[in-house]
Amino acid sequence: MMRGLAILLVIAVHVHQVIPGTSSYARIAMYGQMGVQLFFVASAFTLCNSYAYDRGKPHMMARFWIRRYFRIAPGYYFGIILYLIVGAITGFQRGSHTLPNILSNILLVNGLTPTGANNQVVPGGWSIGTEVLFYLLFPLLYSGYLKIRCKIWYYLVPPIYLGAFYSLIRVLYLFPSSLGSWHPLLLIANNSFSYFSIFNQLPVFLVGMSLWFLYTRGEFQRIKVWQAVIGAAVLNCAGVVFFFRNGATWQPFIPVPFVSALGMASIFVVLQRTKSNFTILKRVGLVSYSGYLLNALLIYVAARKLTQYLPFISGDIGLVVSYLVLAVLIVTLATFLHAIIERNGIRLGKLVVDNLPGR
Repeated sequence: MMRGLAILLVIAVHVHQVIPGTSSYARIAMYGQMGVQLFFVASAFTLCNSYAYDRGKPHMMARFWIRRYFRIAPGYYFGIILYLIVGAITGFQRGSHTLPNILSNILLVNGLTPTGANNQVVPGGWSIGTEVLFYLLFPLLYSGYLKIRCKIWYYLVPPIYLGAFYSLIRVLYLFPSSLGSWHPLLLIANNSFSYFSIFNQLPVFLVGMSLWFLYTRGEFQRIKVWQAVIGAAVLNCAGVVFFFRNGATWQPFIPVPFVSALGMASIFVVLQRTKSNFTILKRVGLVSYSGYLLNALLIYVAARKLTQYLPFISGDIGLVVSYLVLAVLIVTLATFLHAIIERNGIRLGKLVVDNLPGR
């Protein structure tokens, strides 16, 4: 369900970016950007679940990385080819599809590349690059979480890292001459390479890991439903305020992902405590990765072109109608992509895992 909500949020911000003439109230759609953080929270949570299942089995690390690779790579490689073709025909992301940029994405190291490779070969590809770097760190982080004996540390680990990272950036920023060409990277503006980096997004993943450990230890059973609902409302409102009040803190887009992730995690607690079961969200979540890969094509290329020829697609009503139509279309096409590529990639990964020696 969380992944389903995440892709619907991402679609919202992207549709808002192409529909002209919307009011100031429609700016709330921009908060859909934090759907990526919801993806990260859900990813960390499910990784903990699958890693715990494989713990102690032969070739545990190999099993983990093989599954992750075949979960991500087939669909992503399709995305690279798709946007190469679209770019050649329409000029979309013109200049980004250089050989070094393409190779960076094929090798899934675009999260380390502060150029067009990071986010422009496949629109939104920055999150895949950041996710892959988290995969590399995950076994070490999981081992660290296993050593925690006092549950209070599950709550403290994410904000402690955030505080340390924030303090480090603030100190380093005072020495521009010492850092030279690296100094501009300390300006963590929204949608910059520094914002996308694993260092800035790691607190979000840690929220997902802490959420899993607290959940599996029954911590949320002590929370009453009304407490969960109020907590979720407060945390999500805080996320919205932090997102739109750019002057609220120095370098606001360091704490914004973390605060938003807390709000997203609180939604999970509400769903868990109320035993909610939204079948549609589950189905959307199942194809959310494919939807994430396709949404830029349908929104930035097709819908943006249509708004030039159909001027009545504008304003708040145009935004709502376009959002509903595009969401249905994206999910429909994503269902086919999931069945043809994503699902078969997962099956291939399982086949490789099942044939590991000494399994």
